[in-house]
Amino acid sequence: MSEISRAIDILQRGGLVAFPTETVYGLGADATNADAVRRIFEAKGRPSTNPLICHVADATVARRYARHWPDAASKLTDRFWPGPLTLILPKTPDIPPEVTAGLDSVGLRAPNHPLALELLKAFEKPLSAPAPTAPVTSPPPPPRTSVTILAIESISSSTVAPAPSESNPPSSTSPRQSRSSAAPAGSCARRSN
Repeated sequence: MSEISRAIDILQRGGLVAFPTETVYGLGADATNADAVRRIFEAKGRPSTNPLICHVADATVARRYARHWPDAASKLTDRFWPGPLTLILPKTPDIPPEVTAGLDSVGLRAPNHPLALELLKAFEKPLSAPAPTAPVTSPPPPPRTSVTILAIESISSSTVAPAPSESNPPSSTSPRQSRSSAAPAGSCARRSN
């Protein structure tokens, strides 16, 4: 069984997987499974009042979980996805309140990492995971072995390293900048060829 297949099997059973993005390794769960999402909070010792973001394969998947998809969201995803851009949009009921700390909006992001995208495309649903608090200037280190997705069946406090502090996505009904980035002003209107 491939690592992707193994990770999908674990996700479908409500388990957690660690997966790389272009900025960090995320501890993820099926974002549509409230019990699985609660396991992230338990494993990381994260307060349930601190929302998670949802990693998706692309804008097509993201639209399934956003109650409203404005033109601005299409312009942003066309220009910056996959990549470290999180859109905050009104969520559908498919995303349980455990993901959003009870907020009516959800952070959606398509990571620019081939393994993360392979996993997300194969899983066909979003993965909830914490977001880093500040822009990360270098990609995560390469794995030490050929196993690049770590399937986590059970976690004890003795096996979990302390986590960095996390960001808390604001509530919003339309896309807006919630913190600075390297994207130049006005670049959202331009399309890359």
